[in-house]
Amino acid sequence: MRRSVKIASMILSANLFLGLLGGVTVKANDSLRGYAYKDGKAYVVEITGKEAKVVEAGNANKVSSEVFKEDRLTVRVGEGDSEKYFCIDKEGKRYGEEYDDMGEFSEGLVRVGKRINKEEYRYGVMDSNGKLIVPMKYTWIDDFLNGMAVVRSGDANRGASKAGAIDKNGKEVVPLKYENIYSFNKYGLAIVSTGWDDNSKGLINQKGEMVVSSQYNMIYEIDESELYLAEKIEGTSTTCGLINYKGELLTSDKYSNFENYADLKMLVLKNIKDDGTMD
Repeated sequence: MRRSVKIASMILSANLFLGLLGGVTVKANDSLRGYAYKDGKAYVVEITGKEAKVVEAGNANKVSSEVFKEDRLTVRVGEGDSEKYFCIDKEGKRYGEEYDDMGEFSEGLVRVGKRINKEEYRYGVMDSNGKLIVPMKYTWIDDFLNGMAVVRSGDANRGASKAGAIDKNGKEVVPLKYENIYSFNKYGLAIVSTGWDDNSKGLINQKGEMVVSSQYNMIYEIDESELYLAEKIEGTSTTCGLINYKGELLTSDKYSNFENYADLKMLVLKNIKDDGTMD
């Protein structure tokens, strides 16, 4: 999100980047220096037209090639309202046009944004060749993960923002009707919120179908497993249980009737197998 970009930018010393291009629209063949961010780390990018040299911020001797794992790198030039974003390959070749905001490439695609007024942006999706495959119509787009990206539309300040999801072809496969959708996992499931009340969370698949109805107060995915912790409020009490990736509630006495999800999670992690399953 833009917040993470701003935080990363604050980490960079102004003296270190004295002479960086600021407030200038960059021509395709210009030599330049700019910023790049990858996996939460900041880099300096020097483009000569023949190659792109990328070094870690504060360590000019450390050339970083790992930032090109996706074959493209997002570069920012300028500051504040004048900042612009574009993407390059290892040779410094640019793809697509300049944008007012751009994410990191994920699964060959990247979120791009255009400013429509001082505070608002509209987002689309660009592929690695610079082609816009999703028009600039959303108020936010998450990075692609497991073939899906969560999108939002509507004014969040007025409580009108709703979430849905698109596939890598840009098709809106999950309608924009949820309060929130978390990223889809490798099993093709995502946690959704249908409202702000208690017991309003469930699970959907990549077709937008409800696998687990909205009946839980909280659902937690257990990393490296096939399981979710589910917490439900019933009157003045709270109960916790386990759901597998098929949406089935596990009823084993060993893993039921817990009032504290932290205790249940500790038990699960003690009994989980290397393949993510449990006894």
